[in-house]
Amino acid sequence: MLKAQPVTPRAAVSAFDNAACELAIRLLAWTQFRPEAREVDVLMTELAQSARKGHWETTQGNAWAVLALAAYRAQVERGRWPPRWKKCIIRNASDWLKA
Repeated sequence: MLKAQPVTPRAAVSAFDNAACELAIRLLAWTQFRPEAREVDVLMTELAQSARKGHWETTQGNAWAVLALAAYRAQVERGRWPPRWKKCIIRNASDWLKA
């Protein structure tokens, strides 16, 4: 579960299955286990870039992503402003505004 490997989109098995949930859960685990690890930044980048038009496919995907972002901010970017992921989120939000 903790091994950081790129998550490639795959056909959903159910309405609750999506890549954003998997990325977010893995990021949550890594931020608690070893927040300084390189895998944390890899997962954070993938999660931030996987947002489409300001969201992560489903309500559940959005919820897990927000939980993971909050954990990342609290564990990894304590006191740092602006956060490293800010540009990814803003870029996706601006795509959403153009749509």
